[in-house]
Amino acid sequence: MKASLILVLGVLVAGTFAFRQQSVGIRGRLLCGTQPLGDTQVKLWNKNKLGTDDQLAAAKTDAQGNYELTGGVGSLFASLILVLGVLVAGAFAFRQQSVGIRGRLLCGTQPLADTQVKLWNKNKLGTDDQLAAAKTDAQGNYELTGGVGSLFGMNVHFKVYHDCDDGVKPCQRKVDLKVPDQYVTRTTDVEKWFDAGTMNMEFGFPDEERSCIN
Repeated sequence: MKASLILVLGVLVAGTFAFRQQSVGIRGRLLCGTQPLGDTQVKLWNKNKLGTDDQLAAAKTDAQGNYELTGGVGSLFASLILVLGVLVAGAFAFRQQSVGIRGRLLCGTQPLADTQVKLWNKNKLGTDDQLAAAKTDAQGNYELTGGVGSLFGMNVHFKVYHDCDDGVKPCQRKVDLKVPDQYVTRTTDVEKWFDAGTMNMEFGFPDEERSCIN
């Protein structure tokens, strides 16, 4: 996910004459973690007190993440307010988060094969996000990974929809288990797997529900 980071720089400009030319220059380097943030749009803007704002300069970072911008205006005001707008991939407030879970499901002593499993992120605001979905293999094994770019830390839940020890009841048993927060990392790839081990789904889990659509 790309997020927009707005850095506001106040530059005191010498001179008090009306419409005197003002200029500014900025240089630096952008990183995403430890890697150069290349080919990234950067801009300089003058935020006017009256009228529309002025774009002073625009460029893209080089392969090493370096940038250099210069610009200026003739203005009535002696204080020039510049905005550096940087489109940043996977950094700062909306930095990517990842999670991974693996394990095995049984029904008694038999593998619980072809069973729907999902990872969900329960959001504090707005609707929840489905991060991943899969079915267990012939041995009951599963592996799920997913992630989002979010200001808030993920609240990840592992859900299982199954018919183990369910008789002839309609729909399926739905089990909702919270993944410990320490297995959510602010990285693009899974850094710390949660090993859920082997679970016998004959067990009655707290707060079980029934689901007809999954």
